[in-house]
Formats: sequence, C-alpha cells, structure tokens
Amino acid sequence: MGKTILVSAATVVATLLLLVGIAWGAAIFTIDRDGAVRFLVTDAGLIGIGTNNPDSRIHNVMDGATPQPFKQTRYVESIAGAGIAFEKARGSVALPAATADGDIYAGFDYSGHDGDQFLRGARIAAELDGASGNNDMPGRLAFYTTADGTSDIAGTPRMVIKNNGNIGVGRTPTANILEIEGNASKTTAGSWLANSDARIKTDVRDIADALETIGRLRPVKFRYTDDYRAKHPSIEERDYENFIAQEFQQVFPECVRDDGTGLLQIDTYNVIPTLVAAVRDLSRKNEQMEARIRMLEEKTKGDPQ
Repeated sequence: MGKTILVSAATVVATLLLLVGIAWGAAIFTIDRDGAVRFLVTDAGLIGIGTNNPDSRIHNVMDGATPQPFKQTRYVESIAGAGIAFEKARGSVALPAATADGDIYAGFDYSGHDGDQFLRGARIAAELDGASGNNDMPGRLAFYTTADGTSDIAGTPRMVIKNNGNIGVGRTPTANILEIEGNASKTTAGSWLANSDARIKTDVRDIADALETIGRLRPVKFRYTDDYRAKHPSIEERDYENFIAQEFQQVFPECVRDDGTGLLQIDTYNVIPTLVAAVRDLSRKNEQMEARIRMLEEKTKGDPQ
C-alpha cells in the first residue's frame, strides 16, 4: 500500500489523503480529497488530474464550465508572450534522429461525445513539408474536419498552408499564393481590387491593334473530361465557357502559366482592357463612317436631279 498521510483541519471541512506507493492500482503518488482523486501519478509515468485512470502523459478531467482546464500567464518586459513549445525528433531520447518529410511536429485534436464514445471532429496539424537538413526545417499547417455522417477519425483535409506561404482551400496549392478547389463567392458582385494608381506606372501607352487581337481569340463552349472531374469532384457535369489555354497563349503569352502539375492555367483579365480598346476603335470607325455618310448625303442634296 505504501505511505498514507492524512491531512485535516481542526474544524473538518474536507479530508485530504496523500498516498505514496502503490495505491490506486498502478498509481505511485495520489492526492485524494473525500474519496475523489485530485492528482495521480502512475508507475508508467502518466499523470491524472481529476481522474484515477489517465490514458496519456497528462490527462485532465473536470466537471462544469469553470475554471478553464488550462491557463498560462507570463510577465516579461519584452514582446514575448505565453506559449507552448512542441518538438519532434525521430530516434530516441538518447539518440535523436532527423525528422522526415510528412512527419507531424504536433497536432491539436478536437473531439465530442456521440453518446457512446469520443470521436474526433476536427484537427490542426503542424507537419514537415519537405526534407529536413542542417538549419533547414520546412513546415506546413494542415486543417482537417470530419464530414457529417462519417466517423473518419483521420478527417478530410480542408486547408493547408505550405512552407512557401501558399494557401490551398480544399486542395494542396502547387503554383499560386491562393488556390481553391471548386467555387468561391463573396457577398456582392464585382472583381477583386488591384493597385492601379498612375503614380506606380511607367511607360503608359494605348493598346494598339485591339480589334485584331480580339479577333484572334476563340471563345468556346465545352465540358470537362471524366478523368479531370474524377480528380476534382466539385466540377459539375455541364457546359462551361472559356478559352483553350494553348490557343489563348498565342494571343496573350504572359497570361498563361503551368499549374505545377503540367496543366496550363489562364488569366483572362487582359481581355477586358483589350475589349474596351476595341470598342473605342469601333466607336472611332463608326464616327468616321457616319461623317462620310453625312458628307455624301449633303453632296447628294446639292447635286442637280
């Protein structure tokens, strides 16, 4: 049993037991109050707070909404704040080894009780994003959720922030700062704002040959292939309208890029100012034509019958 120390006041409000040795099963150190375990250390090195059956290195169990299960306060004359540090290595304590691509530095799991057991509903993981080396530790943040109607404890990846800062929503980004799988929306119509101040521009000139440029474009109606839709389930089986990247590249080569997997992406924005320039060209041509028509009409009126 070990040593039992009874602590109580002259006017007994509660009885506190400090048990040292093998007390609660595999426990070697226990603080007990009125039969309820407050703190416990097992011979396996597990610590239980509010439980006599810890299943992790530190296991905290509590009833009620308050107080908070964990709180850290730091007072320091610098920008440093309270925090928690996580470290990951392969090998052992005696002989640590380098981490490998895909290793998880640390993770936060969020679980709820379904009436029978706790199931994970969401997870945030910090993962190694590439090969580690001397003074080189690339990392990424991955966000997972469990879809409704499933019990997939691994969760579905919803967002990832790569080591280069690129963000993927519903996908792993391969080429751009922000990549979204499927559709995206905002509360009102309109394009994204972009800096366009005259003070940041040089070598400004009118767009030449706009009508000819627009005439070289071929807008098409199409459907995505079964293979591509299988890789991107958010794509609907319906008609879409756009341009063919290889054809678009012949007109606006600077607006076509590789997506990181070998497929071509296009930025169709340049079509808009070119269309405006083409409309202006047409307007000038129309004004010239109307002027010629008026001149011919005036000449016709002046001719003798």
